[in-house]
Amino acid sequence: MIEDDVRDILQSLLADTGCRTAAIVADDGHVGVPAKRRPLGGDRSLHVELTSRSPKPDGKDPGEALAVDAQLEVAARHLRAVARRWNVAQLPLMRLPPTGASTDRVIDRIAAFLRALAGATRGENAMLVHRGTLVAAATPLDEVWASRVSFLSRRALASASPRSSHGEVLDPDAFALTFYYHAVLIVAVDAPYAVDFVRHRCRLVARELSLLLPMLQPDPDTPAATQPT
Repeated sequence: MIEDDVRDILQSLLADTGCRTAAIVADDGHVGVPAKRRPLGGDRSLHVELTSRSPKPDGKDPGEALAVDAQLEVAARHLRAVARRWNVAQLPLMRLPPTGASTDRVIDRIAAFLRALAGATRGENAMLVHRGTLVAAATPLDEVWASRVSFLSRRALASASPRSSHGEVLDPDAFALTFYYHAVLIVAVDAPYAVDFVRHRCRLVARELSLLLPMLQPDPDTPAATQPT
């Protein structure tokens, strides 16, 4: 069936690029996430959702973006060939999640960002707390920080001004920044430290973590936006 051919191509594209999703979408569909598209004919496009809005802070090869473009173009050519082989004007709508995505892999990726943040700010550690639970840390927490991280996250969440949904804590040896939904990014730093620099670095990393945190949430039993296949 044509659906099987399309699914095989999308699965291969996900495995090769590591993108969050790969999909055949209608051209008029609005997508509010970092993504790339390639036209497929009719009103269909090949769409991949990226995992980053900016260059990764862990030093990966900047040529990766070019590799994704090349793989996307190859997949688009294969999909057009499938449409011709099955003699259809439009390919079926389909969306696939990443293959092999697991909680452990997502947490490992989050930890990599935290290690990069700690290195960039010359901090002793960097930690992510979500809804009161420690998700990951750049290095294992000692006894002092294990007891302190929860208190710092509560202070940060409570520090938001009436005109903002975000808050921060500026301690002599720690900086904490809230983002996403009840998520707090904490950096253990040596005093004195440049607040503006640490804040800027934390915001860059928080932007990346906002894309990873939803992947730790379980999928709904009945998705509300599943496109027909």
